[in-house]
Amino acid sequence: MNGKSHQERAINKSGCVQNGAYTDERHEREKTYLQKLSDKLIQQKTELDKLKAKINAAKEDIRMALLKEIENLRAKKEVAKGKIKQLQEAGDDMWDDVKAGVENSWSELRAAFSKVYSTLKSSERTTKP
Repeated sequence: MNGKSHQERAINKSGCVQNGAYTDERHEREKTYLQKLSDKLIQQKTELDKLKAKINAAKEDIRMALLKEIENLRAKKEVAKGKIKQLQEAGDDMWDDVKAGVENSWSELRAAFSKVYSTLKSSERTTKP
């Protein structure tokens, strides 16, 4: 965090303390959102492990292309992880901006997963008799 408690960060731009109930409610929403993101990251790791197992069973040429995509996925996952960390540390004044970055990063990660799955399914169709 930025060294301030959530209550201390509840001072709005005009210097007035915001309603404590409002900030507590917002804090709970933020905490819930962060927990969902953490759960999704764990799910992504499991999904990545499953993908690697399928890729290892693929033909050599397809496997090499997919392994490059897996590296891309790992990089995007690390970016998303970094964005989540930024979100955890963001003050109330930056939460919405940082959250938008997290959501963009998450979309890129999902798109990269979709691309790998699509390539894998395509290769499975062409290798079946």
